[in-house]
Amino acid sequence: MGQIVRTLEGKMPHKELWVVEGTQSASNDDYKAYELKTYKYSELAQATGHFTNGRLLGGGGFGSVYRGSLPREKEVAIKKLNYEISGQEQEEFEKEVNAVGIVRHGNLVKLVGYCNEDSDRLLVLEFVTNKSLRYHLNDEQRRSNLKWSERMKIAKGSAKGLAYLHEECNSKIIHRDIKAENILLDENCKPKIADFGLAKFFPITNSVTHISSRWKGTNVYADPENYYTQQGKSIQQLSDKSDVYSFGVVLLELISGRVVLLELISGRKINDEHQVDIVKWAKPLMIKGDSVEINYSSLVDSTLKGHYDKKEMEIMIYCAAASIYRPAKLRPRMKQIVEALEGNMSPSELWAVEDVKFISRKLNETELEPPSLLKKFDFRFLAEAAGDFSGKHHLRQHDLCPVYKGVLPGSDQRKVAIKRLKYEFSQQNKQEFEKEIMAISNVNHRNIVNLIGYCSDEEDNRLLVFEFVANNSLKFHLHENGGSTIEWTRRMEIAKGAARGLKYMHEDSGHKILHLYVKSDNILLDDKFIPKLAEFGSAKIFPDSVTHLSISKIMQNSGYMAPEYQSTSKLTDKLDIYSFGVILLELITGKQPVGHFSGHKNMVKWAKPLLSQSPLEGKDKFDFVDKKLQNKYDTEQMGRMVACVLACVDDNPERRPRMSQILDVLEGNRSLDETILFLNLNL
Repeated sequence: MGQIVRTLEGKMPHKELWVVEGTQSASNDDYKAYELKTYKYSELAQATGHFTNGRLLGGGGFGSVYRGSLPREKEVAIKKLNYEISGQEQEEFEKEVNAVGIVRHGNLVKLVGYCNEDSDRLLVLEFVTNKSLRYHLNDEQRRSNLKWSERMKIAKGSAKGLAYLHEECNSKIIHRDIKAENILLDENCKPKIADFGLAKFFPITNSVTHISSRWKGTNVYADPENYYTQQGKSIQQLSDKSDVYSFGVVLLELISGRVVLLELISGRKINDEHQVDIVKWAKPLMIKGDSVEINYSSLVDSTLKGHYDKKEMEIMIYCAAASIYRPAKLRPRMKQIVEALEGNMSPSELWAVEDVKFISRKLNETELEPPSLLKKFDFRFLAEAAGDFSGKHHLRQHDLCPVYKGVLPGSDQRKVAIKRLKYEFSQQNKQEFEKEIMAISNVNHRNIVNLIGYCSDEEDNRLLVFEFVANNSLKFHLHENGGSTIEWTRRMEIAKGAARGLKYMHEDSGHKILHLYVKSDNILLDDKFIPKLAEFGSAKIFPDSVTHLSISKIMQNSGYMAPEYQSTSKLTDKLDIYSFGVILLELITGKQPVGHFSGHKNMVKWAKPLLSQSPLEGKDKFDFVDKKLQNKYDTEQMGRMVACVLACVDDNPERRPRMSQILDVLEGNRSLDETILFLNLNL
């Protein structure tokens, strides 16, 4: 928040804050990408030429989709929903739309806005230029143009989007309708999953824990384990493994180029008796007994003409087989499929996966929680919630701003953390403040603290309301908790969780977001010690094509700041990487970043020579490890974390790894020797 606050104080002009080297200042459009807007029906009708057939992109059971042009917006896709709902359901529709609107990932189609006017319901979506995967697969010429490298890119990106919905969102989301039509491709063949959450928008006459099947005929994508018949109707009981099954069918399409329903007899009208679905067709070409045995010549798309990577093809086939031909409880999770497609899990490991934690959750257990829409609060309401900001409610200070524990009045008595900004604001600063928090509010990840709302009034009261994280900070537990300690396995999980949050910000959110405040007191822990990154309000959101921002100042976090900032004053993701390396060093040594270290005041300078040979030495124990652990740690895990530290705190920022590489190492996907090569360590 440091830069925001200095801007609001008037000490840093807004233009200076947003200067991008080689470009003009970032425009307000950078914020607009994060705001869910409401539109009038007349606006959307005009944008689509009154829904003329010339603007029609496609349609289906949910409604028709039109290409539209809105003022001050890029082109959009406007989905006109074709069903009626009651007055009470209209209010629920808005809640659900807003819940889906806060979900952000580079491999998910963004919801830009909506219309809910009288009987008209429309969704305004990001326009994805290169049509659907179905469009490219259904035509032999287009399919032959879809190279193997592009098919792998589509598989990996789609898997990452689904893994985010299942495991990385604040609330678990089941897509329910994974198919080639719902995987859209941009001009670079980057996949974006569409229509996630849309099944929630349709009236359900059955039990709330189930969805009636809307498919006519055979639904090849539907998980057969999750269907049963009730009073003559086919009922679907959903779990995340239903999405895994459907994704396996998509992989079969990428592998074989076949349509999902194959015609056995040509030249005549086809009915169900003369069709076989792709799942049944592929099984004898992939499965023998309880193992995978692949007939490449019959299975692989002939339009590839043998131009594919054999190892990649093998792992994609294993992913498809494990997703489709294994019982639900033995299917891999989407996260494991991502690891396999990226080469971090062998085919045999994937086939042997047994998800012992799998429980077939009913729909009401996997719904999005009531949406955490950004709320604007009255100052007196928040003052009452925080006991008039009394000392006993005080939690901590950040950038000279106090943070208080509060309980929101109401039936749920929700606990929150309320940060009170004590600065003067100009009128322009007030507008920038609201834009800034709108951007922050749309960051959605289970390892990032959720912004619930704010206060901004004419009396210069500015407050931010965050979810309350119950178990204090990592700094507290490492350095201030009266001699108690965190066991090694928990430290490892904290490192991985924090890495996932930063990876999402840097690589997966749809925009590159810098945290700039990565330190142990900004890693909060919940009651299960799951880490959540806090205080990323100073982060700047900019397009992926922008490499860095250049500004005049940044808050100097002693011991966490990368050395190059002193000379360059440039903000890049490599600053966060360096700071994360310091966090890992705290987890290893139990020491604070600044102190007295055998002639050094800086922990990194003290530790580098001690760590530099450790990963290669294969020691049973390391001398620099926190004595509170009493030598109770996994030496291989320790070696991997040490390797990550050395890579993160490299003096040359260009040599520092990406967060995805760090997470890959921490999750144990490589041997120690492979890790050293992977991280490009000079040891």
